Amino acid sequence: MSKIHILPLHEAQKIAAGEIVERPASVVKELIENALDAGATHITIQIEDGGKKLIRIVDNGSGMNYQDAHLCTAMHATSKIRSIDDLKALHTFGFRGEALAALAASSQMTIITKQADTHEGIHIIIQEGIHKITEPIAAQTGTIIEIRDLFCTMPARQKFLKKRETEMGHIKQLIDAIALVHPQVHITVYADAVLIHNYLPTDNLYERTANILQAKAHNYTLVSCTKELDQMHLTCFVSDHHYSRYDRTGIMMFANKRWIKNIHLSRAIARAYMNVLPEGRFPVAIVMLDIPGTELDINVHPRKEEVQFVHPRTIEQWVHDSIKETLNTQISHLLQKTPQNSSFPVYKENTISMIPPMQPSYTASYFYQKSSQEPSISILSPALSITPSPNTYPHTNGQSEIDPLPQEYEIIGQLHKTYILVHHAEGLLMVDQHAAHECILYSKFEHAVDHNAPIQLLFPEIIQLTEAEIALLEPYLYIFKENGIIIEHFGQTNLRVNALPACNKQTSTEELIRTILNVLQEYKALTDDELSVLLHKKLRAQMACKAAIKAGDILDMQQMKLLLHDLYATKDHLTCPHGRPTCWLISLYEIEKKFKRKM
Repeated sequence: MSKIHILPLHEAQKIAAGEIVERPASVVKELIENALDAGATHITIQIEDGGKKLIRIVDNGSGMNYQDAHLCTAMHATSKIRSIDDLKALHTFGFRGEALAALAASSQMTIITKQADTHEGIHIIIQEGIHKITEPIAAQTGTIIEIRDLFCTMPARQKFLKKRETEMGHIKQLIDAIALVHPQVHITVYADAVLIHNYLPTDNLYERTANILQAKAHNYTLVSCTKELDQMHLTCFVSDHHYSRYDRTGIMMFANKRWIKNIHLSRAIARAYMNVLPEGRFPVAIVMLDIPGTELDINVHPRKEEVQFVHPRTIEQWVHDSIKETLNTQISHLLQKTPQNSSFPVYKENTISMIPPMQPSYTASYFYQKSSQEPSISILSPALSITPSPNTYPHTNGQSEIDPLPQEYEIIGQLHKTYILVHHAEGLLMVDQHAAHECILYSKFEHAVDHNAPIQLLFPEIIQLTEAEIALLEPYLYIFKENGIIIEHFGQTNLRVNALPACNKQTSTEELIRTILNVLQEYKALTDDELSVLLHKKLRAQMACKAAIKAGDILDMQQMKLLLHDLYATKDHLTCPHGRPTCWLISLYEIEKKFKRKM
């Protein structure tokens, strides 16, 4: 008996659906793109339960006749191409004819469509790929496609869908992306019968971009850029040097009005901010490319998300140079307006460095706020007697590891208001005051409940986010509460911070919230338990970083001794929570080698 057999068509379509339709946002993408291909100028999107229960797309496009309405859910039925050669000059979003067939096989689908030159529309109900009802119906010109109970025929696939808020966040991000490059289209969005977006049509691309990014507009200035190269056109809206993010989620790229992913182009955009933003920080950048179809391959991904360029290096360098030139022009313009004796960006050998204003000296009480139950730490004599931690620390000459802090040590002083220098029997010990204090605070946040006790703010802090960010963050506000930060939803796109731990009372909470949002977006594949552990860790690390003393803060001898005492009383004191070393031993051998005393 033969082992190989042909799968039934409806089973093959269910399997294909998993490749083409990853989640509700994938459905919304395919249906909106069909509406745009049909010439729609007004699209209404209705979502229930994050798209798991209902996705309904209503458009005023050209509609379909009876024959096309029946064929549109057949596999590889398409009006977009006739042969593979048509891909070289493709001007539509869809072309393979897979999306509707996959959706019909994996959900309960309803289609209502009517063309302008007909008196009545067509109503079709499809279950598991089979047409159950086909009848005439009164309808307006355009098409309505309704998807109910996504993946109802594929329970194993359905269980991998995330929470309502998570799926809705993906949908909102997608709709924002589509709205960015189609400003002339009126887009209305309802979530669980509530109007959440109403993007009115406009001929002004900058106006549409500013409208979509309005929740963050107070943080940065959007700088526009328009360039031409051969037959290619580039339009950019990029943040200036005052704003940065912890990940690349603020970078959105489009090719021929198609939202794309291309890691090499994303890196080229980030490189344009080298020496403008700190290492590991990223801008907001909306990059729109219009290029000939012959220069672009969009058929390399089942959902048409990733693209390949025929001449990638040319495009990457062009985009990089254009953004860098725009930033340099913007900063040069600001330099001309900057008054003397203030903090301002300075050019030196084609790099930009920020000169901060002088920070005031902090007292020990500023960064050591102890509870009444905590034992006091006495200030010891210059020959401070401390039992060192059993942990060891590597030093530079590759010899055997030793304890970096001897039982009897002497503080030499503070170098560049950043490093504490300690005389050591094996050489010179350098302690990074910020990393050390960060390490101490992180340990206290992790183990001491009273350090996280919230203190009510006299004036609550209001933080404005996008609706997508609110929806993503809201289920995890308990993470903040367990760390002494009391936040509540305040209006449609606002959060109100009512209380903070004592050591973070002067800290802006927005960056803490942005950190958690970035983690939620980057690690969405984790389980809820894994995500909870990671969120606690990231939040405490950021709280410690914001509350810790900084490079540039002047410390007296008493404060330095107290800092070293607490550092070596901390169990894991070799690195700060971000992974940077707290101290480094330069061996006497290495010093003598530099002075040619030893070879």
